[in-house]
Amino acid sequence: MLNTLSLRSLNCKSTKIYSYMPQYGSIKRHPLTSLLLLILLFLTCYIVFAFIAFFLGSLMYGKDILAIAAGDVNTGMLRLIQGVTSAGAFILPPLILSWTERKYGINYFGDYKNASVQLILLTVVIMFVSSPFLEWTIRINQNMHLPEFLRGLENWMREKEDQLENMTKQLLTMNSISDFLINLLIIALIPAIGEELVFRGGVQNIFSRWTGNYHLGIWIAAILFSAIHVQFFGFIPRMLLGALFGYLFVWSRSIWIPVLAHFINNGTAVTGAYFLQRKGKSLEELDKIQDNSSPYMVVVSIVFASLILWAFYTYRTKTNLIDEQNG
Repeated sequence: MLNTLSLRSLNCKSTKIYSYMPQYGSIKRHPLTSLLLLILLFLTCYIVFAFIAFFLGSLMYGKDILAIAAGDVNTGMLRLIQGVTSAGAFILPPLILSWTERKYGINYFGDYKNASVQLILLTVVIMFVSSPFLEWTIRINQNMHLPEFLRGLENWMREKEDQLENMTKQLLTMNSISDFLINLLIIALIPAIGEELVFRGGVQNIFSRWTGNYHLGIWIAAILFSAIHVQFFGFIPRMLLGALFGYLFVWSRSIWIPVLAHFINNGTAVTGAYFLQRKGKSLEELDKIQDNSSPYMVVVSIVFASLILWAFYTYRTKTNLIDEQNG
């Protein structure tokens, strides 16, 4: 997930709300088997599509594959590698997993018909209203320090963070509308679809079946979702974002709702960076804009985001109940 984070950087069983997924007792395949299959598919697709991306980059840009692997890439090649690898490693594995486990009655992605206009509008509002709170958690996380005896580890983590931030800024350097559209595809759309299919559709469903508790499934998936980005000083806000996507998935019963939320989060960062550069300003200016949220705005963000989430939850649970009563 490349988003604003990257630029700087209920206990109950799953019954009515989560009823699109069969109860564990009716499923013949153990969740551990599903998890191992998903991991195997992910690793296989990642290796295959990374090689394809490097090969295409070598052909298109005239660079040796070893040089590409060593980091000798321009922005165009970086976009190619990012897009091809992300599409192959994140979109294909959960689709293959879902296809192979249909015979066990497992539904990983819900029903696209559940993504009603009302839920779509509420999702859009939730993402924009929660933005000041998420930006505040970014600042809190970035100002955290490890104990003195772990200073070496912290320095390594910050160095890794700086490397990833530099790569992100290289990707977000846009000189034309075509650069903007390509970035919307590879930074916003492909990760939104792929990461939600893997983490909400795959990982969250698997751990929800395993534990019998969708809250645990949501938070385990959110932690793994944040960890895989290897951006330590954005871990907390990204984990909270993953949990938000998880609850939107459970309550809506459609994978397309968290996909939309994820796309808005990433797409907003891409759009902001593009228009900032159109005005002749640097990407560092975006960080300054994000730092301007006052404590008052953070409190307002928390209150209104909570109210809209409650409206989302109550609307969808009432709709689910009506759907079940109608058979």
